[in-house]
Amino acid sequence: MFPFEKIRPAIYLILGNREAARKFLQSTYRVSDEQAEDLVIALQNDLPRLQLEPGKIARYVGGALTVLGLIITGVGAVGYFSFSTPEMEWAHVPCTIKAMSTQPDGTPSVTFVYEYQGKAYSITDVSELWKSFGLREGQRLDMLVNPENPEDTRLPIAKPILQKSTRNLAIVGVVLLVFSIVLWAFTRST
Repeated sequence: MFPFEKIRPAIYLILGNREAARKFLQSTYRVSDEQAEDLVIALQNDLPRLQLEPGKIARYVGGALTVLGLIITGVGAVGYFSFSTPEMEWAHVPCTIKAMSTQPDGTPSVTFVYEYQGKAYSITDVSELWKSFGLREGQRLDMLVNPENPEDTRLPIAKPILQKSTRNLAIVGVVLLVFSIVLWAFTRST
Protein backbone atom coordinates (compact mmCIF):
# COMPACT_ATOMS: atom_id res chain seq x y z
CA MET A 1 0.00 0.00 0.00
CA PHE A 2 1.22 3.51 -0.85
CA PRO A 3 2.44 5.45 2.23
CA PHE A 4 0.09 8.41 1.76
CA GLU A 5 0.81 9.75 5.25
CA LYS A 6 4.40 10.50 4.28
CA ILE A 7 3.42 12.83 1.46
CA ARG A 8 0.30 14.36 3.00
CA PRO A 9 2.04 17.64 3.99
CA ALA A 10 3.30 18.12 0.43
CA ILE A 11 -0.20 17.47 -0.92
CA TYR A 12 -1.63 20.06 1.45
CA LEU A 13 0.95 22.57 0.23
CA ILE A 14 0.33 21.76 -3.42
CA LEU A 15 -3.37 22.33 -2.84
CA GLY A 16 -2.53 25.60 -1.11
CA ASN A 17 -3.41 24.60 2.46
CA ARG A 18 -0.32 25.70 4.41
CA GLU A 19 -2.10 25.63 7.78
CA ALA A 20 -3.24 22.00 7.36
CA ALA A 21 0.31 20.99 6.41
CA ARG A 22 1.71 22.70 9.51
CA LYS A 23 -0.86 21.12 11.84
CA PHE A 24 -0.32 17.68 10.32
CA LEU A 25 3.46 17.91 10.76
CA GLN A 26 3.07 19.21 14.30
CA SER A 27 0.71 16.42 15.41
CA THR A 28 2.38 13.56 13.52
CA TYR A 29 5.98 14.30 14.42
CA ARG A 30 5.22 15.93 17.80
CA VAL A 31 7.26 19.04 17.01
CA SER A 32 6.79 22.57 18.24
CA ASP A 33 4.89 25.20 16.30
CA GLU A 34 8.17 26.80 15.17
CA GLN A 35 9.67 23.47 14.07
CA ALA A 36 6.51 22.60 12.11
CA GLU A 37 6.64 26.02 10.45
CA ASP A 38 10.30 25.41 9.52
CA LEU A 39 9.33 22.06 7.99
CA VAL A 40 6.54 23.73 5.99
CA ILE A 41 8.99 26.34 4.72
CA ALA A 42 11.47 23.60 3.77
CA LEU A 43 8.74 21.71 1.90
CA GLN A 44 7.62 24.89 0.15
CA ASN A 45 11.21 25.59 -0.91
CA ASP A 46 11.26 22.18 -2.61
CA LEU A 47 7.94 22.75 -4.36
CA PRO A 48 9.13 25.55 -6.71
CA ARG A 49 11.07 22.90 -8.60
CA LEU A 50 7.66 21.97 -9.93
CA GLN A 51 7.46 25.57 -11.21
CA LEU A 52 3.93 25.81 -9.87
CA GLU A 53 2.48 27.86 -7.08
CA PRO A 54 0.75 25.96 -4.30
CA GLY A 55 -2.78 25.19 -5.39
CA LYS A 56 -2.06 25.61 -9.09
CA ILE A 57 -1.78 21.88 -9.76
CA ALA A 58 -5.22 21.32 -8.27
CA ARG A 59 -6.66 24.10 -10.42
CA TYR A 60 -5.07 22.63 -13.56
CA VAL A 61 -6.32 19.15 -12.74
CA GLY A 62 -9.76 20.54 -11.92
CA GLY A 63 -9.86 22.48 -15.18
CA ALA A 64 -8.78 19.47 -17.20
CA LEU A 65 -11.37 17.28 -15.48
CA THR A 66 -14.05 19.88 -16.16
CA VAL A 67 -13.27 20.01 -19.87
CA LEU A 68 -12.98 16.22 -20.10
CA GLY A 69 -16.19 15.79 -18.11
CA LEU A 70 -18.09 18.20 -20.36
CA ILE A 71 -16.86 16.44 -23.51
CA ILE A 72 -17.64 12.95 -22.23
CA THR A 73 -21.04 14.02 -20.89
CA GLY A 74 -21.86 15.70 -24.21
CA VAL A 75 -20.83 12.71 -26.30
CA GLY A 76 -22.72 10.35 -24.00
CA ALA A 77 -25.86 12.50 -23.97
CA VAL A 78 -25.88 13.01 -27.74
CA GLY A 79 -25.31 9.31 -28.27
CA TYR A 80 -27.98 8.32 -25.77
CA PHE A 81 -30.62 10.61 -27.22
CA SER A 82 -29.75 9.69 -30.79
CA PHE A 83 -30.37 6.04 -29.91
CA SER A 84 -33.46 6.97 -27.89
CA THR A 85 -35.24 8.94 -30.59
CA PRO A 86 -38.21 7.15 -32.04
CA GLU A 87 -37.75 6.18 -35.64
CA MET A 88 -41.49 6.44 -36.33
CA GLU A 89 -41.02 7.53 -39.92
CA TRP A 90 -38.39 4.90 -40.57
CA ALA A 91 -39.34 1.86 -42.60
CA HIS A 92 -39.20 -1.63 -41.10
CA VAL A 93 -37.37 -3.76 -43.64
CA PRO A 94 -36.27 -7.40 -43.36
CA CYS A 95 -32.54 -7.89 -43.75
CA THR A 96 -30.29 -10.92 -43.93
CA ILE A 97 -26.80 -11.39 -42.59
CA LYS A 98 -24.86 -12.19 -45.75
CA ALA A 99 -21.38 -12.58 -44.30
CA MET A 100 -19.59 -12.55 -40.98
CA SER A 101 -15.84 -12.30 -40.61
CA THR A 102 -13.18 -11.14 -38.22
CA GLN A 103 -10.81 -8.27 -38.93
CA PRO A 104 -7.05 -8.80 -38.41
CA ASP A 105 -7.34 -7.04 -35.05
CA GLY A 106 -10.06 -9.50 -33.93
CA THR A 107 -13.01 -7.13 -34.39
CA PRO A 108 -16.12 -8.77 -35.85
CA SER A 109 -17.42 -7.62 -39.22
CA VAL A 110 -21.01 -8.24 -40.32
CA THR A 111 -22.49 -7.62 -43.79
CA PHE A 112 -26.22 -6.98 -43.92
CA VAL A 113 -28.21 -7.08 -47.15
CA TYR A 114 -31.68 -5.61 -47.59
CA GLU A 115 -33.95 -4.24 -50.23
CA TYR A 116 -35.72 -0.90 -50.01
CA GLN A 117 -38.01 0.56 -52.67
CA GLY A 118 -36.81 -1.95 -55.25
CA LYS A 119 -33.10 -1.25 -54.75
CA ALA A 120 -30.70 -3.72 -53.10
CA TYR A 121 -28.34 -2.46 -50.40
CA SER A 122 -25.39 -4.08 -48.70
CA ILE A 123 -23.86 -2.61 -45.56
CA THR A 124 -20.79 -3.91 -43.76
CA ASP A 125 -20.27 -2.84 -40.18
CA VAL A 126 -17.19 -3.51 -38.07
CA SER A 127 -17.84 -3.36 -34.33
CA GLU A 128 -17.14 -5.18 -31.07
CA LEU A 129 -20.88 -4.82 -30.49
CA TRP A 130 -21.65 -7.75 -32.77
CA LYS A 131 -20.06 -10.18 -30.32
CA SER A 132 -22.95 -9.46 -27.94
CA PHE A 133 -25.72 -10.76 -30.16
CA GLY A 134 -24.73 -14.27 -31.23
CA LEU A 135 -25.52 -13.51 -34.87
CA ARG A 136 -25.02 -16.08 -37.63
CA GLU A 137 -24.85 -16.00 -41.41
CA GLY A 138 -28.22 -16.33 -43.10
CA GLN A 139 -30.06 -14.99 -40.03
CA ARG A 140 -33.00 -12.68 -40.83
CA LEU A 141 -33.50 -9.56 -38.76
CA ASP A 142 -35.74 -6.52 -38.73
CA MET A 143 -33.91 -3.36 -39.79
CA LEU A 144 -35.03 0.25 -39.61
CA VAL A 145 -34.26 2.27 -42.74
CA ASN A 146 -34.32 6.05 -42.94
CA PRO A 147 -36.51 6.88 -45.98
CA GLU A 148 -34.54 10.08 -46.63
CA ASN A 149 -31.24 8.18 -46.70
CA PRO A 150 -31.75 4.42 -47.21
CA GLU A 151 -28.14 3.69 -46.26
CA ASP A 152 -28.82 5.12 -42.78
CA THR A 153 -30.03 2.08 -40.87
CA ARG A 154 -30.50 0.86 -37.32
CA LEU A 155 -31.01 -2.57 -35.90
CA PRO A 156 -33.61 -2.60 -33.12
CA ILE A 157 -31.73 -5.41 -31.33
CA ALA A 158 -28.71 -3.10 -30.87
CA LYS A 159 -30.65 -0.20 -29.39
CA PRO A 160 -30.67 -1.31 -25.70
CA ILE A 161 -26.93 -1.99 -25.63
CA LEU A 162 -26.11 1.28 -27.38
CA GLN A 163 -28.38 3.22 -25.03
CA LYS A 164 -26.78 1.61 -21.99
CA SER A 165 -23.25 2.25 -23.26
CA THR A 166 -23.88 5.90 -24.06
CA ARG A 167 -25.77 6.41 -20.79
CA ASN A 168 -22.80 4.98 -18.88
CA LEU A 169 -20.48 7.28 -20.81
CA ALA A 170 -22.61 10.28 -19.80
CA ILE A 171 -22.54 9.12 -16.16
CA VAL A 172 -18.72 8.94 -16.24
CA GLY A 173 -18.69 12.50 -17.59
CA VAL A 174 -20.99 13.71 -14.81
CA VAL A 175 -18.82 12.01 -12.18
CA LEU A 176 -15.75 13.79 -13.60
CA LEU A 177 -17.63 17.10 -13.48
CA VAL A 178 -18.68 16.55 -9.86
CA PHE A 179 -15.13 15.59 -8.91
CA SER A 180 -13.77 18.71 -10.61
CA ILE A 181 -16.31 20.89 -8.74
CA VAL A 182 -15.32 19.29 -5.41
CA LEU A 183 -11.65 19.85 -6.26
CA TRP A 184 -12.39 23.46 -7.20
CA ALA A 185 -14.32 24.00 -3.94
CA PHE A 186 -11.48 22.45 -1.95
CA THR A 187 -8.88 24.74 -3.53
CA ARG A 188 -11.12 27.77 -2.90
CA SER A 189 -11.59 26.90 0.77
CA THR A 190 -7.87 26.66 1.43
